[in-house]
Amino acid sequence: MSFQLYQDTISKEVAVCEEKKLNGFCIDVLQRILTFVDGVSQSHLNSLEKDRISTLISMVKSGSINWTEAGLILDQLTEIAEADEEHAIEMDLEFVEFLCALDNWRALLDSGERVFAASVSENMMNILDYRFVEDTSLEEWLSIEAIREEFEKQIGFLRDVT
Repeated sequence: MSFQLYQDTISKEVAVCEEKKLNGFCIDVLQRILTFVDGVSQSHLNSLEKDRISTLISMVKSGSINWTEAGLILDQLTEIAEADEEHAIEMDLEFVEFLCALDNWRALLDSGERVFAASVSENMMNILDYRFVEDTSLEEWLSIEAIREEFEKQIGFLRDVT
């Protein structure tokens, strides 16, 4: 079971979902991303990053995102990264993917383009790929247990008609 199958299936499923379902999907995936973010030390983050990322984490944990505030924070974090690219490169992948997932969700809400929901899915899969995939080929990518389980959760959510 290949990486291409994953991409094609997620793309097909998000293409037919209603906006409300896609919003639920994004928060569902982001809350699982937090299980990885919570396990990463924030000691290498500067105080501005810690404060802003902690606020975003709290929003996701609560299941209620204030997009005006979240958007401002995401923009501020981008400015911080652009001001010190060397420091930004050192940010743990889990934080980067969490922030990218939020930004992809924001892009979905702003544009209505469903490809951004698929990108939220891929942000989670990037973390799993980083953590669990070693020498596995892209053709066998979905054979990795953690990746297959997440794929099944995502497909199950997207196909649930309740």
